[in-house]
Amino acid sequence: MKLLSKLVLLYCFLLLALSLLGAKNQNLYRLLNGSRKSAGLLEQKHDLLLSLSDLRHEAERIKGPSAIIDWANEHGMVAINKLQNVQMVAPMRPPIINEEEKPVFRVVTLWH
Repeated sequence: MKLLSKLVLLYCFLLLALSLLGAKNQNLYRLLNGSRKSAGLLEQKHDLLLSLSDLRHEAERIKGPSAIIDWANEHGMVAINKLQNVQMVAPMRPPIINEEEKPVFRVVTLWH
C-alpha cells in the first residue's frame, strides 16, 4: 500500500509539472506570436516570395524556345527551312541475309 501511495503522489506531481510547463509554453507562444519579430519575419517571407516569383518569371524567359533558337544562331546553326541545295536521301535497303541451316547445339544432362 505504501508503494501505491508513492506512485500516486509521483503521478500527481508529474501531472502538475506538465500542466505548468504547458501553461508556460502557451504564454511564450502568445508573446512571440504578437511580437514585432514575428511580424518582421512574415514581412521578410512575403518579400522573399515576391522576389522568388520574379526570378522564376525571368528563368522561364531564359529557358524558353526563343533562348534555344538564339543559342543555335550564335553557334552557327541554320534552321532547316532556310537551307539551300538540300537533297533528300532515301535510306539504304537492309542487306539480304541468306538463312542457311545453322548447326544445332544440344545440351544433355545426366543425373546420377
